[in-house]
Amino acid sequence: MGRARGDSRGRVLRHAVVRAAVMWFLGTGVDGHLLTCDPARFRPTYSVLRMLAAACLIATRFVLFAGVRGG
Repeated sequence: MGRARGDSRGRVLRHAVVRAAVMWFLGTGVDGHLLTCDPARFRPTYSVLRMLAAACLIATRFVLFAGVRGG
């Protein structure tokens, strides 16, 4: 998956969203809150996997749409 292989921005972004969702749910499951998810007690930086999921998605959007080039 990547722009160097000729994939579109949308395809790369969809892949990043799926990857972030998997990491988010794994983080929720590892923390033991998958079945007792309470929106009133939601914290965006609750686990490392959740933070990595958010960071991965933000970094992907930044690289895709900010014109950053690799060396």
